[in-house]
Amino acid sequence: MRLDNRLNAILNEIKAQRLADIGADHGKLIVSAVLTGRAETGIAVDISPQSLEKAKNLAKKYNVADRIEFLCSDGLEEVQGADCIVIAGMGANEIIKILSRKRIPDAVYITLPHQDTPYLRKYLFEENFFIKKDYIIKENQRYYSVIIFVEGKSNYSKEELFFGKNTPPSAAFEEYLYHRKEAIDNIISQAGSIDKISSALRAEKKEIERCLIKLKML
Repeated sequence: MRLDNRLNAILNEIKAQRLADIGADHGKLIVSAVLTGRAETGIAVDISPQSLEKAKNLAKKYNVADRIEFLCSDGLEEVQGADCIVIAGMGANEIIKILSRKRIPDAVYITLPHQDTPYLRKYLFEENFFIKKDYIIKENQRYYSVIIFVEGKSNYSKEELFFGKNTPPSAAFEEYLYHRKEAIDNIISQAGSIDKISSALRAEKKEIERCLIKLKML
C-alpha cells in the first residue's frame, strides 16, 4: 500500500499493542500499522460513517479487519485500552479540543497538525506534556511538524514554541526556516516597515534568526 510522506512519517513512529487512529478517514494508516506489525491491534475512529466504511473495506481487502475495531465517534470519547494515539489530518486547534475533552493515561501521542502548530506546542507546554520528538517533514512543497509526546513534566522552552525542538534533527528544518523567513520578509516589504507587522510576526522573525544562527554554529 502506498503512503504519502506524512503517513509514512507517522507509521515509522508507531510501536503499539493497541493503536487508536483518531480521524482514521480512509484507513490507510491503521491498516498499514497492523499489516506491518507496528501495531498488534487497532481502533479506527472517525466521526464520518462514510469514511469509516472506507476504512472497513480497506481492512477487509488486506485481511486485517478482525484485528481492528471501528468506532463512529468524536475524538477519544469512546476509546479504551490504547497505548498509542495518532491524531493527524486536522489543524492544531482541533487536536487541542480532542485532548482537552479526554486523555488516555500512559499513552504515547503522535500528532501531525496541518496548521497553527505553535498553538499546539503552547498547549502542550501549559498542560505539562513531555515532548519525545518534534521535527519537520516536507510533503508537496509544504512543511509539517511531527510531534510525539506523553504526559509528564513539560520540557519545551518558550523559544521552541514556534518551531519545535528539531529532535531528531531534520534536513527539512533549516529549509523550512528559510521558507518562513522569506514569507515574513515579503509581508514586511508589502507593509513598508517591520513596525507595521504584528508583534507575533516580529517575534517569529526574531526566533527564525536565532534558530538559523544556532544551526550555523553547530
